[in-house]
Order: sequence, then structure tokens, then C-alpha cells
Amino acid sequence: TTTDVKMSCSVYFKGNETPSYSFVLQDTLYFNSNIYCDSVQMYDLIPNYLVKEAAAYIAEKAVPYFIPCWKRENRILYTNHTSKMKEAIAFSKANNWKEAGEKWKEAYAIEKNEKNKSLIANNLAIASEMQDDLETALKYAEESKELLGKSKGKNEEENSWIRSYIFSLKKRISNNLLLNKQLSVD
Repeated sequence: TTTDVKMSCSVYFKGNETPSYSFVLQDTLYFNSNIYCDSVQMYDLIPNYLVKEAAAYIAEKAVPYFIPCWKRENRILYTNHTSKMKEAIAFSKANNWKEAGEKWKEAYAIEKNEKNKSLIANNLAIASEMQDDLETALKYAEESKELLGKSKGKNEEENSWIRSYIFSLKKRISNNLLLNKQLSVD
């Protein structure tokens, strides 16, 4: 015997009378039963553990609809053998993103090669992101993409990565706006 479980959810922001968005999630419970009856009687026959399993599954699927939602991201830092780049990487490993960013700014200012400059701009984007300055991170990531487009040679891997990174940053910025709405923060 099977029975469907549906959960409808509407999300209201503080102070709003109408929902900001709604969604429906569904799961199906499977259990052995030779008894045929209406849905009200069926509820009494369904073992509680099946109901709990369905509820847990649906709740797990609902989590991404709410902000904040934790997701692991990978970032790629560029390095080379110059002293400024080595210092910046050391600062980043120590989780001192402000100092790392300062060193990358110094390296960026003197770099002539467009591809290398692009990769340093990527590092500046990451340093800004790690300091929760997502607008500046996006600015540097877009600058990195632009410089990479101007550089000579095939940069397919780097282009793919930076496009993905820009998409990720834009999504984080959008999610932060939604979070601020959910928390009634201006």
C-alpha cells in the first residue's frame, strides 16, 4: 500500500501579510497492508516511523528554500615565486585576508602580463569575499574575466572557472538580499 505525503510551505517576511514565496514538496510512503480504507482510517494504520521518515525527508528537501543555507565552495588561489605573492599566500593561510589582499594589490599594481594580472584579480576577489565584501569581490572577479579575455593564448580552464566564480558570487549577493529581507534588515 502507498500513500502520498505533501507539504505546502509559504514563506512570510516579517511585517508582510502576503507570502513572499511558496513551494510544495511531496513524498510517498510505502508499507505492507491488506486493509483498504479511507485516508483518515489509513493514518491510524500507518506506522509512526514511516510518518517520521517522510517528515524528515521533506524537511531536508525544504532547507535550501531558506537562507542561510550552508554549502561548501571551492576557491582557487593563484601563486607564483615572487616575494609579494609568497607573502600574500602566507597571510591567506593564516586567515589574514586583509593583509593578503594588500599584498595582492601591490603585486597587481606592478604586474604587466594580462593573464597574471587576471589571476591576481581573482585572488583579490577571494580576499574580498573572505572579508564578506561581496560587491568588491564581484568587481574583481569581473575584472579578472575581462583581463583574461584580453590575454593571449588559450585560457579555457581559467575562463570556465572565473565564469563559475562570478555566478557563485552573484548568487551569494542575491541570497544575502533575501536573508536581509527575512531578517527585516535594511
